[in-house]
Amino acid sequence: MAGRTPKHSWSVGLEHRQGKPVAWRIFLPVLGPDRKPIAGRRRDVVRLDPRLTQKQVEKVAQQMYLSRLMQVDGPHHTYANLIETLVDYYERAVVGPRPKSAGTAKITRYTIGQISRYLHDKIQGQLSHPSPPDELLPDGLNAEPKMYAHIWNLIDQPLETFDHRQVSEFSDYLCRQLSATSVNMVLRSLKAAMSGAIEQDLIDVNPVRRGAMVPAGTVTAGARQRVDRKRHLTWHELTRFFAVIDGDARLFCQMLYLTGARASQLRALTPAHIDRERGVLSIPSGKTKGHIVLWMPQMEKLLADWTGWSYITTTYTQQVRRVLNELGIDLAQPLHGFRHTLSTVLREHGGLPLDDIARWVGHALPGQGKLVTGAYDHSHMEALKRVAKAIQIPWD
Repeated sequence: MAGRTPKHSWSVGLEHRQGKPVAWRIFLPVLGPDRKPIAGRRRDVVRLDPRLTQKQVEKVAQQMYLSRLMQVDGPHHTYANLIETLVDYYERAVVGPRPKSAGTAKITRYTIGQISRYLHDKIQGQLSHPSPPDELLPDGLNAEPKMYAHIWNLIDQPLETFDHRQVSEFSDYLCRQLSATSVNMVLRSLKAAMSGAIEQDLIDVNPVRRGAMVPAGTVTAGARQRVDRKRHLTWHELTRFFAVIDGDARLFCQMLYLTGARASQLRALTPAHIDRERGVLSIPSGKTKGHIVLWMPQMEKLLADWTGWSYITTTYTQQVRRVLNELGIDLAQPLHGFRHTLSTVLREHGGLPLDDIARWVGHALPGQGKLVTGAYDHSHMEALKRVAKAIQIPWD
């Protein structure tokens, strides 16, 4: 078995047999009343599918460890609590031995975050002690256990009291900030989790009824308004933005601008996609097939110590939107806007033909769909070199 990776009071390891991985193993401590591991007690072992990535397994381990902490903290911290029921569903049905699609996992994480915000806002006026700031509210299952424990200790929502009336109230809450499509997406995810609770005999009736869904085509208060909203940043806005944004989100946006890739493609990027010998960076496939861009000196400087991304795409979106709002910049798609911005800069300032720009951002040319998937032919590479020379850098 490979070496274990210690995290907090748990660890994970990949078990091999005859040189082949057979299962991930999570080692969880047995906790005493003081919330500390009991000395001398063997750790519980949970086995997961070997096809999961180490990051996915570590997320499951973190969530299971958190669940144990909360169960020790008091009798109401069980799976009969609404949020813990959702986390349990995520662990078993989404990231468990038979995981569902990545899209389902993302929606489930988003649903947990929305429920947490809803319950927090609902009881905020009743709290006798300070509530956590908005930026600490869970956006997905990527927060530290102590942070989650602090937030959820403020929220005691027994599962059996979350009835159809509260679901209707939750739906109204979502309609004030999301489109009808997004509201129904969250409600369907919640309904699936409640069905799982019925299977565990935690509740008898699913509170999410068909009538809770918002009719298709309904214009909600939270529907995104795209009228007269910019799809790219001007050069002045770019320089202002990069003068303010910092941390991992800054690096993410810099690479979005240099590569012109979609956010989902860049989020899947790893150091293995860098080919310094050939001088290219392979952009992973996403909405379209993968393609290549030149490995530029600016990228070498930015990614010198880079080992991977720290957050999910939604986190970067929220950070970028917050900075854009502070600067008074209106951008309909905070991350995808950099793709449009680079194309505009190359066209208006660099004077490049559309075919060259299409090769760089991964758009298939008419009759040449295979050309952008990574071929190293002379004409393709020459076009990429012209693009690389025309890219201007809006940061110091």
